Amino acid sequence: MYFAPKGDAGAPHVFRAHGADFTLLDLRPGKPAQLNLFRDLDQYALKNLLVAGFNLAETGDVADHYRISEQKAAKLIAEQFPHGANIQQVLAAAYALPEALKKDVKGLITKLENVADLSVLQTDSGIDVAGIINGGGCLYVIGSMDDEAVIRVQKMLFARCAQIIIARDEFRAWPHVSVMLDEIKYLLSKYVLNALGTLRSRDCNLLLAHQSLGDFGQCGQDLPADFVKTTVLDNTPIRWFYLLSSSALGSSTSGMVSFMVRSMLRSRRRSRFSTNSSARPARSPRSGRPDRPGKSGWTWSAAGPAGRRGTWSTSAGTASSRRKRGRCST
Repeated sequence: MYFAPKGDAGAPHVFRAHGADFTLLDLRPGKPAQLNLFRDLDQYALKNLLVAGFNLAETGDVADHYRISEQKAAKLIAEQFPHGANIQQVLAAAYALPEALKKDVKGLITKLENVADLSVLQTDSGIDVAGIINGGGCLYVIGSMDDEAVIRVQKMLFARCAQIIIARDEFRAWPHVSVMLDEIKYLLSKYVLNALGTLRSRDCNLLLAHQSLGDFGQCGQDLPADFVKTTVLDNTPIRWFYLLSSSALGSSTSGMVSFMVRSMLRSRRRSRFSTNSSARPARSPRSGRPDRPGKSGWTWSAAGPAGRRGTWSTSAGTASSRRKRGRCST
């Protein structure tokens, strides 16, 4: 699964050429009806999607007074649909909330109206996301970085993917799932961040791409920057850095990788001098000075996409899933 908030001219063609079961989902305004976000959901999953997409999680500040009311509204809406709904039914349920509560959640209803206006959601069925995840296939999602309604939908869609993966019976064999999240600040929610560790244990690996450490503070009003940064870094032990543009990011990067690079260099030098001249020389890392802040620098042999600046993080799969496939998941 590939989430691309800003789209990519070439990626859909590459995926289509390499997979027969390729599905393209375009969430932007004016696109054909393709998706029912609330298809086959129970009331608890529906409530969690509303909380994730509309940033209703509590943060401990004074705005929690309104978020608590909005959470109550989301709960009352979800309770009316124990077996799923469509976007128009959810909006109608919001209009039917008690008048006293509606006064406190006018903002939520307005945002829900904007989402309900998206043409891509005007269907009762549409793409079977659970079928793609559990049956195999490739789903490429084109979203947005500036349309607030589309951003909410892409957040809910990723949260829905997480729900489907977590709900899989861990004692059965399922297709391995790889999820690529480009521009993570437009995709993450508190619900998904709390589930990252669980996803890794459900035969799923995540690749998260972002431009800078500042992106961690722009994921939503209910997501403090420190919480996002700590959660993402703790769950992404494999990291790639490409074209670092600031000295602060360079210093932070060198603190995470320089010790390992120096150790590798010393080890390879010792190996080179201890073997005879016919031995195959060790390949040196691409970057030569990881401890110089501000210099560009993926410090290993791989690089990000051409012209791309930022950080790529990977969450590894479980040890059992790696053993089954005979290789390390990345």
